[in-house]
Amino acid sequence: MLRVIAASLLAHRLRLIMTAVMIAVGAGLVAGTFTLTDSVQGALSTSTAATSAPAVVVQPPRGADGKDGGAPTSLPDSLAARIRAVRGVASAEGLVTAGL
Repeated sequence: MLRVIAASLLAHRLRLIMTAVMIAVGAGLVAGTFTLTDSVQGALSTSTAATSAPAVVVQPPRGADGKDGGAPTSLPDSLAARIRAVRGVASAEGLVTAGL
């Protein structure tokens, strides 16, 4: 049995070498993909943690059916000045954003 295997491998040397090379390339690609994924996740989590500051978001509550709670209500302009006066607040600005 071993003689038959050895004879077949020696008869098809190129096929044996190409199979071994392709297995090595495939394993390298899988390892590279995992490495790249971990690197990107680490870089993104580090950069977002460093740039994002604590924020307060006021959002209308959702209805009982789970849909959006409606349009946001207007807040007076004087509220930003009152929030700025609180100790520990770095800045407070009026900002309107809309998600699409």
